[in-house]
Amino acid sequence: MSSCKNDAALIIEPISKEYNTKFLTGTGLDRRIFSTTDVVQYYQIDNYDSLSDKILLDTISKFVNMHYPLIGTDSIKRMTIFFYRKRFFVDYNDNLYESARDNENRTLERYADDLIARVDCKKYDPNKEHVLRTKSISLIR
Repeated sequence: MSSCKNDAALIIEPISKEYNTKFLTGTGLDRRIFSTTDVVQYYQIDNYDSLSDKILLDTISKFVNMHYPLIGTDSIKRMTIFFYRKRFFVDYNDNLYESARDNENRTLERYADDLIARVDCKKYDPNKEHVLRTKSISLIR
């Protein structure tokens, strides 16, 4: 007999759709503080405990490729995407703006133990004719 937790599907959802949109587009943010070429995104993951590291990494990689394709994010030179453990009764949302604005590494410092993965995407255009996007994923769990 398997537990309900193991039978549940992996869930990745934004901590705040509103803030992710603002951070991505710069809409409603002070552009002197927030860059539209170096952006941050915050997500939470649930039902991942039974997954192997390889499957979790593959899933996160596919998620990033699907939600942040090269076309459509062409003005972005650097993007950092954080994936935190979903917790009930914890509102990460209260810390997003301050973390993105004030912390050099933009993590939710108060919830460092809940960080599962960090994805860094960088875009290089040395010849301005070809664009190369690299992605590195750090699994922290």
